[in-house]
Amino acid sequence: MKIVLLTAGARAGSDFFHSLIDGHPEILQFPGYLRVDERFKVIFDKITLKDKAELFTTFYPEFFNSKVNKEEK
Repeated sequence: MKIVLLTAGARAGSDFFHSLIDGHPEILQFPGYLRVDERFKVIFDKITLKDKAELFTTFYPEFFNSKVNKEEK
């Protein structure tokens, strides 16, 4: 599994790009904003994908439970 992080600035067409790849069966993408912070660095320091996935779900529960998502409802 490959992990790719794409970022875009304001008015750069990110919503359009997001809509283009939205239905692809081999791509998992998250809606909204992902803030790259110290927790994000900890995730990428892990060796195994399982460890990365477990930390990601722990650090960013708003992507998996809409009740805790404060930015997009």
